[in-house]
Amino acid sequence: MTSVTDEAPRPAWPLSAAALFAIFAATVVLGVNLFGQTESREFWGYLLLLVLGPFAGGLLSALLGRNAAAWQAAARRILLLAAATLLLLGLAALLRQVSGVPLLPVAVALSLGSFLLLSLAVLADRLPAGLERRLEPLAPHAVPLLLAALMAFCALYTPLYPGKVEVSAFFAWIVGDPLFPILLLAAWPVGYLLPRLPKLRGGPLAWLPLALVLCLALLLYDDGHFIEYAHYAAYVGPALHALHGGVPMVEVYSQYGFLPWAVLSLVYHWLPETFGTAAVVVRLFTLAWFAVFVLTAYRLVEDKAVGLLLAAVGLIWAVTFHGNLFNLNALPSTEGYRYLLPQFAILFLAVARRGRERTLGLALLAGIASLTSIEAVVMTAGPVGALAFLTAVRDRSLRALLRDGLAGLAGIAAAQALLTLMLLVFYGRLPDYAPYLELTGTFEPGSAATAAWARPMPSAFGLWVPFSVPLFAVLALAFRDALAGRPDHPRAWLLVPAAVLAVGEASYYVGRSFTTTLGLALLPFLLVVLVGIDALLQRWRSRPARELRWERLLVGLAIAAVFAFSLERFARPYNPGKGNATILRHCFTEAGCAPATVLGRIDRAINEQAIELREDDPKNYVFAGQDLPERLSEILTLAHEDGESERTGLLVDTTHLPYLGVLAFTELGTWYRWPISSSDNDSGSSSLIRLILGSALPARDGEQLIVEKEHDILSLAERELFAQYQARCTLETVQQTRFYEVLRTRDCKN
Repeated sequence: MTSVTDEAPRPAWPLSAAALFAIFAATVVLGVNLFGQTESREFWGYLLLLVLGPFAGGLLSALLGRNAAAWQAAARRILLLAAATLLLLGLAALLRQVSGVPLLPVAVALSLGSFLLLSLAVLADRLPAGLERRLEPLAPHAVPLLLAALMAFCALYTPLYPGKVEVSAFFAWIVGDPLFPILLLAAWPVGYLLPRLPKLRGGPLAWLPLALVLCLALLLYDDGHFIEYAHYAAYVGPALHALHGGVPMVEVYSQYGFLPWAVLSLVYHWLPETFGTAAVVVRLFTLAWFAVFVLTAYRLVEDKAVGLLLAAVGLIWAVTFHGNLFNLNALPSTEGYRYLLPQFAILFLAVARRGRERTLGLALLAGIASLTSIEAVVMTAGPVGALAFLTAVRDRSLRALLRDGLAGLAGIAAAQALLTLMLLVFYGRLPDYAPYLELTGTFEPGSAATAAWARPMPSAFGLWVPFSVPLFAVLALAFRDALAGRPDHPRAWLLVPAAVLAVGEASYYVGRSFTTTLGLALLPFLLVVLVGIDALLQRWRSRPARELRWERLLVGLAIAAVFAFSLERFARPYNPGKGNATILRHCFTEAGCAPATVLGRIDRAINEQAIELREDDPKNYVFAGQDLPERLSEILTLAHEDGESERTGLLVDTTHLPYLGVLAFTELGTWYRWPISSSDNDSGSSSLIRLILGSALPARDGEQLIVEKEHDILSLAERELFAQYQARCTLETVQQTRFYEVLRTRDCKN
């Protein structure tokens, strides 16, 4: 949705872009359906649809738009055909759900094949006369008909649990969750009446709703402090390793880059070295991420009141969107701790559009991104580079592209030079980037070493379709403007950075297709949608209500559905493992949300010792049934009996508990005898494994090792280290417990 049409200066729907997206998407899906689903085909489909597709769409729109009236008429007919195709696919989904017959492959092939043939006929002005006569009276209603078909399609193809047989969860919500239809019916009139709400363009009157929505963001702090320890260990391990003498970017690495663990290591100088401290830090970054989203929405929309109201709904949607209502705060690499910087870059581009401050800011952002991770560089530079490229094409000048590019390169060079200087001054070493590059390469979806990371796109999950349309339309219209040399769609230009960021974050869904991974791109996607609705408000206010009644009813229904879905899930009983585990939800429980109570929960999380963890605690269900408290107790007892307290020989990380060693060291206050940051993390780099093995040479007599008794389930790095000890030394048993054995080396040969 953008602010202007191809023909008129008034806001309208981007029909040409939507029609081209329908053709491109149908081609990609049909190709996968006919030739088989592989990772490479899904990857190329993503590139063709959301990376290269918008530019092709902009070029085609510019060429076809030379005869504007004919192209607009053709676009409407293509969208009517798309609506019919979506309804046919929905019918196939219902039949499959009722009968269990797998009709989807056949339905996809027939319906998409027919759609593409008929669309080509429309473009060639060769549509059969009978079909042309039927489509002609419907053409003025193409938008509401497409909206209705798309909403029906989403209701049928949005199970939120793509692995299940059932096509749709929508009917279960209607029947099984009475609150959902009640909220839907209550919110629908509000969605319809949005144009009647007072319009605020800014100033003191708009600051009040801004403050209220920022307060809502603050109340979404997860004070249950649920932790998925395996994911946190990739940050906590390197942070503790550095505190105990490990050399950053020489011995200490994380697959998620340098700065995330370095920030945590710095915090550990003042707060306890616990996983709870890391959990609090991660949640504070997520709050900042929410706040930046709200401030960016405030900056981009014209109608501040409605924009902020919908932004508030968007925040609730962001925490409740994920499959099984999972609490993403458990995974530090999925929210603010990963995406705050690129999200802030979007806000910065919206505020600082020119001048020296903009150039210096871009250099600073690029420098920070380069110290964070490769992904942060791509996610931060992508929006900046895309906007600079389009500006260069529009202005027929490379000045903007060179200016922003040189600013980014200068920032990266300065940051890396500063890091190198720091390592030379404090450690006398130069950074080695090879292990980090190996770590990032190891976690490529689909690689043999990490097959669990790859998941093909499920055919019965179609939410990516409405998710992709606004992103495609924004970029296609902006590129068309750039080719024309004038910004005919100013809102599309404002949204280029957000759309590019959403496309980048959505790439995670392509490699690992879960509901949650699609939701990673939800905030930049919402920025695009909010500005689109802002344009619709202008359109609705400038036209008689009866002309656009169906359009307003359907958009209002879509808004109401998101509101009802989000609030129904948020209202479910408080559970620390769910997305509604927030201060706000605690306010409606007996536990309450008084400031002193919330601060008490934060204090308990920070000071919670590993030895205090219990399986019956609801927030610890991730390790229930794995005997973690008993294992940890044995490790600590054995380690305290070991006379070598300075460096401990722990080989206890397993495939099921890959964080056990790091958790133990938060209690012991020491670190590994070898340069291990997190054995699970380090196992992804052959260079780090060689470094760890080399540190154990020459093998010495009299070393004591605390080892998991089932050697085969040790993590790769620890398994290879243990094998080296076995090959070079005789290992005599000193002590055995239920889970572990204490071994002493003797007769070592080097």
